[in-house]
Amino acid sequence: MTSTSNISIIEDRRRGSFTRSKKAKYKDIQKMEIPKKPRFLCFHGHASNAARLEEQCSNWPDYVLEKMDLVFIDGPFTVEDGLYDWFTMVKNRYT
Repeated sequence: MTSTSNISIIEDRRRGSFTRSKKAKYKDIQKMEIPKKPRFLCFHGHASNAARLEEQCSNWPDYVLEKMDLVFIDGPFTVEDGLYDWFTMVKNRYT
């Protein structure tokens, strides 16, 4: 994120001549924190699990994956051994 005022502050600093107000602005620029990556909660589909979904998402390009923090979780209901679901049927009703 570079604005024209930031560029002039850096150029002035290289020459060794910048004013007190520009010094304060330059220090503020140095203190800027790197923004956190957005975190996404990833839900698998019916009769699947978090590991399988994570494996499928690992095929995405690295330039996409490095910009996100993906969190994978298993559904609360066991369908088969190692496979999960988010809903269950009880007396023909989803719960």
